[in-house]
Amino acid sequence: MSRKEETINFKEIYRTYFNSLVNFTQRFIGEYDASVDIVQETFISLWNRGEELSEVESVKSFLYTTARNKSLNHLRHLKIRDKYYQEELLEKENNVFYEHSLIEEETYRLIIKVIQENLNEQCQKVLKLSLKGAKNHEVADLLHISVNTVKYHKKNAYKVLKLKLQDIYLWGAFIYLFTRS
Repeated sequence: MSRKEETINFKEIYRTYFNSLVNFTQRFIGEYDASVDIVQETFISLWNRGEELSEVESVKSFLYTTARNKSLNHLRHLKIRDKYYQEELLEKENNVFYEHSLIEEETYRLIIKVIQENLNEQCQKVLKLSLKGAKNHEVADLLHISVNTVKYHKKNAYKVLKLKLQDIYLWGAFIYLFTRS
């Protein structure tokens, strides 16, 4: 069978079974848009069989079986995702999480303010990249400076920050934010 004949045959199969497969999958998962996606994936699986398309003994059986399996996989994925979201929600509903997040965000905001008000531009760039988790060699590459220059700027920045932040008891929090990961 030529590729053109396969394409015509595939289009006919698609027109014949698409709506029925969407209804079938929707019974499994209860969601129209996801059902359409699953059916499209099912037809892609059929199309990828290429030359085997004419060899499939029962295209109808293949389509319904594939749609069923993809629907079940979709439901399994939803179950895992829902379990993860439930665990995450329980953690985030906890007041300790709220307080910790609030303290962390406020501390970070104050540190950034002190950085902007007290450090030169190059020193600010080095420290901000470091706060985002960049290693010394990465900062050096990004800013086109040597690793020793990065270390120098960080050392000077720490001195200034320690002096400015000790008045508001944030130095320990700064160290925590800088070293976490």
